[in-house]
Amino acid sequence: MSACDRSDGTIPFRGGPLELEIRYPQDGVSAAESTAVWGSIGSGRASLRINGASQRVERNGAFALFVPVPKGDAPVLRFEAKLGDATLSEDVRLVRTRPAPPAESPQPVSWGRWVRLRRLPSDTTDSATQARPIFSRWSPGGRIALPLNQGLRLFADARWQNEMRLQLAPGVLVWIPTADADTLAPKRAVTLAAASLSLSTDGSESSIAVALPEEVATLVDFVPNTLTWTLYGVTLANRSAGAAAAGTIRSVRQTDRGPGRATIEVELAEEPLGWRVEWQGDRQVLRIRNRSAVRAGLAAALIGLDAGHPPLGTIGADGLAEDSMTLAVARATAQRLRALGGRPVLIRDDASPMSLDARLVAADRANVDLFVSIHGNSPGAGRPPTAVDGTLVYWLQPNGFTLGRALLDEVSASLDQRRIGLVREDFAVLRATWYPSVLVEGTGLVLPNREASLRTPAGVAAYADGIVAGIVRWFDAQSAARQ
Repeated sequence: MSACDRSDGTIPFRGGPLELEIRYPQDGVSAAESTAVWGSIGSGRASLRINGASQRVERNGAFALFVPVPKGDAPVLRFEAKLGDATLSEDVRLVRTRPAPPAESPQPVSWGRWVRLRRLPSDTTDSATQARPIFSRWSPGGRIALPLNQGLRLFADARWQNEMRLQLAPGVLVWIPTADADTLAPKRAVTLAAASLSLSTDGSESSIAVALPEEVATLVDFVPNTLTWTLYGVTLANRSAGAAAAGTIRSVRQTDRGPGRATIEVELAEEPLGWRVEWQGDRQVLRIRNRSAVRAGLAAALIGLDAGHPPLGTIGADGLAEDSMTLAVARATAQRLRALGGRPVLIRDDASPMSLDARLVAADRANVDLFVSIHGNSPGAGRPPTAVDGTLVYWLQPNGFTLGRALLDEVSASLDQRRIGLVREDFAVLRATWYPSVLVEGTGLVLPNREASLRTPAGVAAYADGIVAGIVRWFDAQSAARQ
């Protein structure tokens, strides 16, 4: 079912026939003491029991509930829907959640060889996914460490299960899947000597270039008005502090932090719009994007609108698919931005599945100035549906925080619901640093009243209006900061 097939946001009455559509959970879902359930029995006149207990059903036959899980190792939820003499039933077999065993400590096996990072071709990934960086982790399956560009040559000192450990610099170790570095490479020096450092600016951005024999792994951290660029496996030829000015760059300080760890601290005159690192033939370049485009307002900026899903995505109790709803909201948002003189870019503009990496590639190719990913929420394991009755916004990179705060305020106000919060989370679509990016869970799609609203032009308009108001507020703040 698609969004916008009714004219108002109330839950309509539906008189039948009897049906039983359980959207969640399905067989095999893990559950502990209680679990969310949602779906439809097709009629507001019908009744529903789960394991013999009578349950609330909305006027359209939809339900979104939080029910106890029966005892035992193989709990079963028995759904029984009844309308007159007609009865339908279905069992959902759950898996009892047990405390996770202590994580197995890696026992790496010494390996010792130089490898070149290269993601293997796959029929299940698109060309965009193939080209994206490989995200390393500080431990197998642990927290994300830093992106590693394909083509890097690094020393792999150990293996464990299907992972390999890479040495970025003495004492700095990260893990990646073994399949992502299948190519043996010639040995090179563990630490490379950087030659010269140069600065340049062209008005819209400034850059710092470090001459190197080949590309190395790097990480950029940002705190107010300072970018710290760490180059792993590098020693600096000139370790002295060097004052410089180029564009928004006030000064640059070079420091060796230890064997094979060089840092370049960049003091800025203002917070950058974004930044990224590129390899340009014989030098590693940190590009710093200033706010000139967004200072000029909507007409000068490209705004990426990402309609979340497919693949996957939530299905509401009455059958509204998240990917259908998000596309309707993205299109309505784009229409409103154009009316204000803006230049929206629809990252997905049809029903075709699109990978997370492909979305970022599309945003990069369009050279967007900010990125908003649009979603509808559902509760996680062990949480009631009412937990998502509100607006939740995620951010990851520091340049996305103020955009996220504006969208949280404006979307929640437009949809007339509470603010759940502004949360930092490592979602794939938020990893880009070249532009501010946020992910908006506008409302709980699994809740029948919210789902009914999002089926209407008014509900879609309210969500879109909130996004537009948040974007306009953010642009206004950029202009005010310049004055």
